[in-house]
Formats: sequence, C-alpha cells, structure tokens
Amino acid sequence: MASKPKISVHTRIFLLIMFFTWSLTLVFFALQYSREVDFKTEVLDSRLQMENMRILDCISEGKKLSPQVLKEIGIGDSTRVSVITLSGSVIFDTNSRNVKENHLNRKEVKEAIANGHGFQRRRISSTDSRQYFYSATRGDGLVVRTALPYNHTLVDTLKADPVNSNLIIFIALLMTVLAWFTAYRVSRSVKNLRKFVEAAEYDDIDDYDTKQFPNDELGEISAHVVNLYKN
Repeated sequence: MASKPKISVHTRIFLLIMFFTWSLTLVFFALQYSREVDFKTEVLDSRLQMENMRILDCISEGKKLSPQVLKEIGIGDSTRVSVITLSGSVIFDTNSRNVKENHLNRKEVKEAIANGHGFQRRRISSTDSRQYFYSATRGDGLVVRTALPYNHTLVDTLKADPVNSNLIIFIALLMTVLAWFTAYRVSRSVKNLRKFVEAAEYDDIDDYDTKQFPNDELGEISAHVVNLYKN
C-alpha cells in the first residue's frame, strides 16, 4: 500500500496562517460592507425625511399639493410623493390619481405611525411595478412618504465604496506574502534539523555547519541542540 505524500512543514504553516488571515479578512470585509451600506442608507433616508418635512409644512400652510408646488420646495421630478391617512388610505400620489389599495400594512408607513418615521430599503410598488426606496414621516393626522426609483444612480449611491474594498484586499495580499516568509523561516530550521538527524544516523556530524540555521530565536535553539549533541 503506497504511503500518502507528506505535506511539508512550510506548506502546513503557510496554509494555517492563510486560513486565519483570510477568515478574518472575509469577516471584516462583510462587517465593513454592511456598515457602509447601512450608513449610506441612513444618509439617503435623512435626506428624504427632510423633504417629507417640507411637504408637511406645505400641507400645514393649507397649500394644495401639485407637481409645481413640489418643484418650488425642491422636490425632484423623479421623487414619488404620497400622502396617506393614519388609516392607510392614499389621498395623494404623484404617480397615480386613484390608489385604492390600503397602505397601512406597508413597513415604512407602520413605522412612521408608530415611531414618527420609517423607511423601506427596497420594495416593488403595487401601483406601477417598479422598485423604490421609501421614506415616510408622520404629521398631524397623516403620513407623507417620498420614494426614489431604483436606477443606476440610486444603486451607485447605496453601494459600498470600492476604495475600502480594494484596501482590505491589498492588506490581505500583503499578509499573504508575510505569511509565506514567516512559514519559510520556521520551516528552514525544521529542515536543517532533519538534515542533522539524517547526518547523525550515519555518524557524520563533525562537519555539520550550524550557520545554516536562520538568525532568529528558533534558529538559535536549533543550533544549540546540534552543538549539545556534537559535544
């Protein structure tokens, strides 16, 4: 029966270090990505919340909402605006004149009624079948909700910064190189000790040169062991 090929010490040490290095890298990358996306989501939600407040101010002043009025207070043409009663009925929507479906079960609407504001990162609209980012704010007896359609601009706004990802990958690659050299230095002492043992089997150790051990703590210990054996 043929024996299994042995994995060298250098390879085993290198793979072990790589396992921990890349495991930590992946965990850190996932956490960093999640935190950055959450931060950008909060920034976008805060922006829409301010737009909601401007719309609520218009309503409290008795102004009738229209595309012209919304434009005057800085609401973009691509922003969908809805006004919803606390019972869930839609009384105004820039994308539809007659929304019959009750919106009380919408996540952002429920949160706004309960906590004052809420948002939904991504959901397909039942009105026009498009995906939107929703942000809702509760006012006096109603909820104002703004929504942005998911397009290339919004996707780019919410995605994580590639510079941070590239930096993490660069550090991981640098750790890979350092791990290789570390494994090489450790395995060098082990290989030299193996050579010494093989030389000792043939009683040929008088001319064994301990200078070939690396100049580190492990190399000093290995050289000391050889010298003790020779003496």
